Amino acid sequence: REFVQDYLIGNFEQHPKLKLLFDPQTSGGILMAVPKESLGELEISMKNRNLNYWIVGTLIKSTHGSIKIK
Repeated sequence: REFVQDYLIGNFEQHPKLKLLFDPQTSGGILMAVPKESLGELEISMKNRNLNYWIVGTLIKSTHGSIKIK
């Protein structure tokens, strides 16, 4: 909450859903898919902004309905 406090606009301290904005279950990291050919550009951009990121998987062409976890 302290991290984003300066960016919040409005007087909503008593709003019943305010806690949802800061619940770790709903305000965690962002998972995104990036084309392999764009990964290098994204990595440079993230490093230049001093942002953490992790590569957590790879999408591969496979048969319908299969999930492979390594």
